Amino acid sequence: MTIAASAPKPTIYHAFAVWRFVAALIVMMYHFVHLSDDWRIWVPWLENMMPLLDLFFMVSGFLIYERYRHQLGNLKSFGTFLYKRLARLYPLHLITTTFFVLLGLGWEAGLIRAENGPYLFDWSALPANLLLLQAWGTTEWLSFNFPSWSLSAEWLCYLLMPLVVFIAARNGIPGLIFGAVIAYLLALFVIAQGWSAAQSIAEMKSWGALRGLGSFFIGAALVRFVEISTFRMRSHLVGQFAMGITVWLMFQPVAYGYILAALGGTLWLAALAERDNPDGMAWLRPGLPLFAVSFGIYLWHPILEAFFLKGVWRIIEPIVDFRIDWLFIPAALGTIIVALVSHALLEKPTGDWLIDRLRGRKTRHALAARTALMEGGR
Repeated sequence: MTIAASAPKPTIYHAFAVWRFVAALIVMMYHFVHLSDDWRIWVPWLENMMPLLDLFFMVSGFLIYERYRHQLGNLKSFGTFLYKRLARLYPLHLITTTFFVLLGLGWEAGLIRAENGPYLFDWSALPANLLLLQAWGTTEWLSFNFPSWSLSAEWLCYLLMPLVVFIAARNGIPGLIFGAVIAYLLALFVIAQGWSAAQSIAEMKSWGALRGLGSFFIGAALVRFVEISTFRMRSHLVGQFAMGITVWLMFQPVAYGYILAALGGTLWLAALAERDNPDGMAWLRPGLPLFAVSFGIYLWHPILEAFFLKGVWRIIEPIVDFRIDWLFIPAALGTIIVALVSHALLEKPTGDWLIDRLRGRKTRHALAARTALMEGGR
């Protein structure tokens, strides 16, 4: 009798989860403080940390490549991969975009005020938003649920995932780094041609897919770096210290490339520690359900901003004696709560249902094929 070997237990990257969660909070507060009386102080200060958006793409490249690189052997498996990614991400995108569509209809009807209405509710850009093309240079500015540009960038990375796997198999780490360089050079070319309003790669959003692709390639390369690293790294504090240094660099007059390299090195150190000491951050595991909603915070916060900071504030402003800044914390807490509820009651159940439909169809096809084979043998 043979006993089937159990599948290896997947690595839990605690630091990645925490850093993505904190980065989502920083992006949320960055958008909130645009409404503050002191926005001239807070907006430029927080803009120093905008390279943390590249952290999202690097972590995504790392986790997606590590998990799926051996599962994309043919067109069918690639289609399954894309379906599963859409099942996890698109439902929330559709719901939050629909909210802004309804808001736009209210603005068109004169029921609500929106100083940036012509840009936020750019109906010509709605198809690109729904098709996740808004960060591919198809729109002049961001519209509707504007942070979803990063989801559009992710979608390009998913579509090019077979290319990432092919380059990694043929050329290894040098090939992946070369892919990142090409993506960043294309981004610089777009800026030089004046096709993007951004003055640097770190500012790119409507062409942010190129920026995201470059960081995605780096994330995939880090998987290979971890695999070839022979020395042991048991301390998780090293990675945390490296992240502190990286954030400090963001406030210094250093080139964007150095910050990307620092982010990559930080993720590499953290991944080594997870490999060599997987229980070293086990104390964070009770918080993983909270850290897992960074995507929800990212997409929900503009809606909570519209409700708290533009809706409620306009009602209470004439009768209260405090600044709008006092509403930032309730808006942030509300966003986190909505993201948690949304993940538990909407995103995960919907994603599971969609994936179960795919599995059920595969099972039915397999049973039909088996039945046909048996009947043919009679």
